[in-house]
Amino acid sequence: MSNRIENNLATRKNIKNARRSFESITGKKVKGATVADIEQWLHSLRSMGRAVSTCRTYLSFVNGLAGLKVGLPQRTQPQQSRILSDVEIKSMLSIVKPDFYALLASLLLNSPSVLDWKWGMLADLTLDTSIAARILLINEASRRGYVANALLSIWTTVHWINGVELDEAIFPQSPHDINRRLKSLARKAGIGEKNINLTAFKNTHKRLLAEYKDAERIAKVLGIVVTAHQNAVLPAKRSDYRLNGIGRRTPLMKVV
Repeated sequence: MSNRIENNLATRKNIKNARRSFESITGKKVKGATVADIEQWLHSLRSMGRAVSTCRTYLSFVNGLAGLKVGLPQRTQPQQSRILSDVEIKSMLSIVKPDFYALLASLLLNSPSVLDWKWGMLADLTLDTSIAARILLINEASRRGYVANALLSIWTTVHWINGVELDEAIFPQSPHDINRRLKSLARKAGIGEKNINLTAFKNTHKRLLAEYKDAERIAKVLGIVVTAHQNAVLPAKRSDYRLNGIGRRTPLMKVV
């Protein structure tokens, strides 16, 4: 199914949900609704605890169906930023699943800037990051099934056969998906999900860096595992000696 078809299906679903929400709350049809009706409906949605993003999506469709242009009310107070304590961080790290561990730990060691990192950057000596942060991501590559310890050597030539591409994002998830999972993790850890998002981790990273000075110390205090795994798998000897060198310098080759 193409992205265009998927987007159209999602749009039709949102329109249906928006219309159903408006008509169930106000008891009126969307076509012929007044500004007062829409404002009352919005107030009810916010009172029910609906997210601002959901209200904005529904409102855009209701405005289009009603032929009006009603905006969301301005916030009376700016959203408070949150800075996590060491105890709260350890609570999240203790229950996080393996497929999210590297991202969570990287946010703490590197801030959300790690979301822009690509696999090829691990072999870039000019990249301003710590050894702990590099080893953490190399371990993540190993967890995904890539032979990555060749990147630990600054003299290793990056040679590609198969596997991930050098320009492929290490963490391709969208900020929205990451925020949603962070909130879920915080809720399960018992620290509350309020104001848990990438901004909170950006501020938390600044606090950790100011308090502990470097990523190695941060990792040690929080118990983040940054020990390199030596699990390289080199190709076996080929029957044809001319093929013996092929594939031996692949830093992130998929293990099959």
